[in-house]
Amino acid sequence: MALRDALEANSKHLKTLELDLIRWTSAELYYHYKEWSQDKPLHFLAHDILHLGSKGQKASFPSLKTLSLSGVSYHIAASEIALAFNFSGLRSLKLNKCPHVRNLFEAVVQANQPIQLTSLELVIEAGNLGPSDPLIRFLASFRGLEAFHLLTYDYRISGELWETIFLHQPTLKQLVYHERPPEDEGKYDRLMLPWNRALPSSGTSSLNIGLELKYAGLCCSLSELVGFPLVLMVRCN
Repeated sequence: MALRDALEANSKHLKTLELDLIRWTSAELYYHYKEWSQDKPLHFLAHDILHLGSKGQKASFPSLKTLSLSGVSYHIAASEIALAFNFSGLRSLKLNKCPHVRNLFEAVVQANQPIQLTSLELVIEAGNLGPSDPLIRFLASFRGLEAFHLLTYDYRISGELWETIFLHQPTLKQLVYHERPPEDEGKYDRLMLPWNRALPSSGTSSLNIGLELKYAGLCCSLSELVGFPLVLMVRCN
């Protein structure tokens, strides 16, 4: 209730919003929420906080420019959430482990909203990331990204992802890509990660020719980065 009231009171002029809803178990133990259930995270933000789908007053954020959401589910009301958070006016968007996040990308694409993002940071669950994936179609629906950071729990990255990133070639200055195996695989040997698959041959040549990056962090073999005119971030574990 406190979160709901605070957002409603400040929604009209709020420019930056960060919500981290990942640790639901801790919240349950601490607050002893009487109506808690396994479905609570799927509709908490949409129903309890923003009142989407209800006849009462609904919070909206017309001035919002920077949005960071962790653990926020888009299982329901993805279109309404996109509208409430003024996706057409956002400049910076971070989505960290948000269940059903592809519903949000699909809703934004279908709404044909003008997107003006300059920074996009994603930690997303497994998916084919092929041409029909909502993320691919979302990235292709606008231009102007200056920074794109992606952490994916997937082995099936396709060339379509890189081709879509290259659509932002004229403006893109920061590119960070990191790949990890699906979380449900438990322990894994880091030496067995398919580093070279992160950058297919077509992607490597396109990066060398088409992008003028100032900063990059890439999950690939160092030999593929020879000649890159950029400051390279290398993370070794």
